[in-house]
Amino acid sequence: MNPIITLSIIVILVALPLAILSFAALVHTVRQFAARGKYRDYTFEPLDPSALRRATARWFERHTPDLESLGFHRIGDYRLQPDPVRFDVRFFAAPQRDVFATIEDYNGTQTVTMASVLEDGTYMETSIMRPLPRTVGAEPPLLFHYAPKATVAELHEQHLDHVRRAAEQQGTRPMQFDPDQATEIAQYGHRLLHWAMFEKGMTAEPPAPREPMLVA
Repeated sequence: MNPIITLSIIVILVALPLAILSFAALVHTVRQFAARGKYRDYTFEPLDPSALRRATARWFERHTPDLESLGFHRIGDYRLQPDPVRFDVRFFAAPQRDVFATIEDYNGTQTVTMASVLEDGTYMETSIMRPLPRTVGAEPPLLFHYAPKATVAELHEQHLDHVRRAAEQQGTRPMQFDPDQATEIAQYGHRLLHWAMFEKGMTAEPPAPREPMLVA
């Protein structure tokens, strides 16, 4: 047999299984990515503080006095997402009922967040975390603001200022809510975020956001 043909056959026999293996790995990777992209509503499993991880408990206790000194009322602790990507949150409600705050630990990423909803359905959130890429949350109905070096008091002040300016620009006002509606608002913001990501081809299609029935 021609040596060139023989060499070609050997190359094909060696390369074909590798190509099949590479394709299988690619399919596996795509399936893994698709699984991670599936939307899931928050679960809001009530948590006893004693069930928190040590680092999470320390983070919660560090900032709870900061919020309570501003008049925020503690609602409770919840697990919004179970293992393997755990998301634990402590909810608070402002005395004016137009802002709720959360102390969060998302799988080791810790932050404090303020959130409000305007009467036109715009969900607004201000957080001490570092800014994310401005692919979503830059225009209504989803407005994110970041203040990574702010104290909790400064975060609250900045959030109220963002809400006031957005309400004036959009000709609306902040909605008020009962403390037991905090989880409803969090779910609304969660769906809005994933809907915005879906529209940009970044994730699977979530359920349509349902505007909270809040007390105006």
